[in-house]
Amino acid sequence: TWRVSAFWLQPLQNRVALAIADRSAVGIVRSAALAVALRQLAPDTRVVVRPVVSTFGEPVLSPEEVTERDPQRWVICGGTELVRRSLRSFPGAGELFVVGGADSPEIRQQLDAAHYLPEVVAATASGILAESAFGWIDYFETLDVPMAAVLKSTTFAAYCAHGVIPVFPAATSTIAEGLPGPFTMANLPSASARPAIALAIYEWYRAHASSAQLAATVSEALAS
Repeated sequence: TWRVSAFWLQPLQNRVALAIADRSAVGIVRSAALAVALRQLAPDTRVVVRPVVSTFGEPVLSPEEVTERDPQRWVICGGTELVRRSLRSFPGAGELFVVGGADSPEIRQQLDAAHYLPEVVAATASGILAESAFGWIDYFETLDVPMAAVLKSTTFAAYCAHGVIPVFPAATSTIAEGLPGPFTMANLPSASARPAIALAIYEWYRAHASSAQLAATVSEALAS
C-alpha cells in the first residue's frame, strides 16, 4: 500500500504512482512525509497535505465546552486492534472510557458497563469524546515511524475534532506544524495548561484537517 514507507521503494509502485500523478490536478496526501515522497517522485504535481477526517463526527463546540472538562477523564477509541493495544499500554490514570471496536469479554472484565461502549454509533462516541480531557492512543508498533504518520488515523482525528488531547506511550518527532505536542505521560499538560492546549488542538483540526477543509481542497482542484 502507498500508505507505508516501503511502497515508495518499489519500482513498480513508483511507476503506478507517477502515472496517477501525471493524470491528476492535485495529489492529496495525509502527512508532510508523504508529501515529500510524492514531490520527489513527481515534482510537477501539485501536492496538498490533508490529514484524514474524524469518523466520529466534527462537533461545533464553544471554547467553554472544550476547556471546562474534568482533567481526570480519559478515553480510548478506535477499531478493535487499536483499542486492545491501547488498553494494554494505558498507564491507568484517571477515569477511563473505552469506545469502539468489537465487543470483548476480556475488556468487559476490566471495565464496568458504563465505561465500555463497543460497536458504538458515532453520535454516542462523539458525546463521550466531547466530555473527555485526554485520549490514549498506542498507534505505533515500532518507534522508527515518523509521528506524522498518525495523521492517517481516524482515532487521532476524532480526538482532535473533539478537543481531546492525544497522548502516546512515546514520542519521537513532531506531528504537524501548528499542532501542540506530541504528548506522553512524561510531558502531560497540567490541569491549568490543559484548557489552552485542548482549544489549540481543536482549532488546528478545524483549520487544517476537517471535512470542510478537505471538500474545499477537492473543489479548488476540480475548478483549476
